[in-house]
Amino acid sequence: MLHYSHKMAMHVNPSLLYLVSPHRSSSPFTTSQSFMMKFFTAIATVLATCSAATAYTLSYDPVYDVSSTSLNVVACASVLQSHGYTTFGSLPTFPNIGGAPQITGWGSPDCGTCWKIVYTNPSTPWVTTSVIATAIDVGDPALEGYNLSQETMDALTCGKAVQLGRVTVTATQLSRSDCGLNW
Repeated sequence: MLHYSHKMAMHVNPSLLYLVSPHRSSSPFTTSQSFMMKFFTAIATVLATCSAATAYTLSYDPVYDVSSTSLNVVACASVLQSHGYTTFGSLPTFPNIGGAPQITGWGSPDCGTCWKIVYTNPSTPWVTTSVIATAIDVGDPALEGYNLSQETMDALTCGKAVQLGRVTVTATQLSRSDCGLNW
């Protein structure tokens, strides 16, 4: 017999798992039904708080590879400049920067969000590569796509950004601090 707090004990019967409590409940459910409901509620809560990776596409734009480029050319200019960043190269994750499908226009609340982008090579699915990238511009919402620097896509695809053009990736949003941004 395993003892738990609140004077509850768990008994294991080969055909049934149930709880025994010295206190009567006014619940319309039996103790085992109540336990199962609490168990599944706890599991659902844990799953809901996990970061889920979502499938997207990834393309590249060499404009994001030039460190001296002013942030004035991207949709997130005002947001990033208000935090002291002025050029692509001033961003902590450079060259891992670019457009994200969550950003749909100027000054979006998703400006400066941090993303873990994972690529799985279809011919070697046991091999994955990943990068941490900062969203600074409009992505490709029509294709649910990220559009990052060529250097970033080359890092993910083993130098095949130009050859592949667009690939499928998964993306998980992280904390801004994971990208070195602290606001």
